[in-house]
Amino acid sequence: MSSLLCFASSLLLLSGPVSSAPVSSAPVALRSELSSAPIAASELSEADESPADLIVNGELISTAAIHRELAYRLGKREIETRKLEIIIQREMENQGLTLADFDLDAEVEKMIASTREKMKAEYGDRLTEEEILANNNIDQTSWRSQTRLMLLFSYVFLPENPEEWPPATVKALSDSGEDGEEGAESEDGNAYMESLIAAYKERKAAGLIDEASKQSRLQYNMLLRGPILQSIEEGLDIRTAQDGIPAELVMTVEGAEIRTEDIFNQIKGRLAPIEWRRTRLWLAKVTAMRQALVKLGAYMDDETFETMWEELDESHRETIFPLQAVVLGFKRFPSMSAYRNYYRGIESYRTLIKDEFNDVNLGKHMDRVNRLLGLEEVEAEVILLSAYDFTMAEWKENGWETAKERAIKVSREIAEGGNWDEILLANSDFWDPPVPESQKGEPQRGSLRNRGKFGPKNRNSLLQMVAENDFEIFINGSSVGDAIFFDIETGKIGGPYKGPYGYYIARVKSRTPAIKSYDLADATHRPSIEMDYLQVRFNQFAAQAMAEAEVEGL
Repeated sequence: MSSLLCFASSLLLLSGPVSSAPVSSAPVALRSELSSAPIAASELSEADESPADLIVNGELISTAAIHRELAYRLGKREIETRKLEIIIQREMENQGLTLADFDLDAEVEKMIASTREKMKAEYGDRLTEEEILANNNIDQTSWRSQTRLMLLFSYVFLPENPEEWPPATVKALSDSGEDGEEGAESEDGNAYMESLIAAYKERKAAGLIDEASKQSRLQYNMLLRGPILQSIEEGLDIRTAQDGIPAELVMTVEGAEIRTEDIFNQIKGRLAPIEWRRTRLWLAKVTAMRQALVKLGAYMDDETFETMWEELDESHRETIFPLQAVVLGFKRFPSMSAYRNYYRGIESYRTLIKDEFNDVNLGKHMDRVNRLLGLEEVEAEVILLSAYDFTMAEWKENGWETAKERAIKVSREIAEGGNWDEILLANSDFWDPPVPESQKGEPQRGSLRNRGKFGPKNRNSLLQMVAENDFEIFINGSSVGDAIFFDIETGKIGGPYKGPYGYYIARVKSRTPAIKSYDLADATHRPSIEMDYLQVRFNQFAAQAMAEAEVEGL
């Protein structure tokens, strides 16, 4: 979990490792070998936010659009907080409540003190409070404000007596059941609510409602926040960039505006130059791609695209993975609007190259398909020379320059016959947060990197190890993970490659053959084969469009 607020209220953070760094960082593969120049000369610079204007083939991308993209990439917590404030305020107005009705300050301090004790018990001296907060994108000020907001949510939507719960809470929990499992109590929601009311009256009659029980209830209420908010939001008119709101807004909630500059001003203090660069690069590339498709007469018209998008969304409603979960969780696009732009582009390009989907072209692609989709595994060991401080979750000062110098030095040591294992242990900056005391001896969630000794991984798992994803691979056109998986021969060393957090040098120890073979003649296999072929070709097309574009402001 990445929310210290959950940690503060329900110990969800302590049930798993502290999160390690923002996955939004973009990779750039350098595709060089130790036997040649160790660092490619064409690597991206880490430009700052100036100049403000970004122009692609004469088309201006406004400062507001750039700031909104940064807000979607790095200000998700701030946007969600503002949305929650609006939802709580609406319900308080419905109930005729004001902040004066609650003793929030005292309760916040109690919750903070309780959480500090639990942090100490779980991590001791292995992580400082500052490090735990930093790895959850929280400082002391936001810790208190977030805790205060969550307590207010509990008081407004989940007062101690269930008979006082507002209709929104009753509906949400009656539909989902006590544990938030959809349908668990939907057939007899009234009976469920009656049981909660009866249990409350019994506790009150037995004198079991005291300060200790109150703190326990407040923590448990945080577990109920998810299904309640989901139910409430389903009934609200919530709009984002994908709904066509102007770039000056990141979201509207029943007409209440969440302004781009308000969110941007909250996050700009922690924006490293590379985040500016990567956001501008995404906007420039997706614009150049669209312009190239329009020039070729291949860009999908609005009506056709909206129909296709609705069909895509509908197809995911019938599965356990809603489209938003796939786009934001698996593909790691920063927003649904960003993915809409990508999806419209790739599906337009599919039509443009429809004649390429023949047995000859796809047959040449089968080696990659069988290795990727057939789940070949590569056991790689990777040295990361990091520009990022994982313990404090921030970019190091002059981090990229220092990481580059270290990469050159380490690659020379290896080329001169240095011991790989010793060099890896002395230099690799991959970091796994310490395991909480309550989780020792239990299987750990998430992917342990073990200083870069990943163990056998298929291609997609390897990408996760080096923090890469579909969004970033589109931006850069190549990836560190793919260079390791597809290019380095068994027993060989490759790199340095420039990637998400610095420079990577990799050794492939072994390969395990694919466990499945794909066949072009099998109608059930062909869509997957065509999709991978399309993604590869589309990335090449977008890279060419970007290379040929006249871009100002990068």
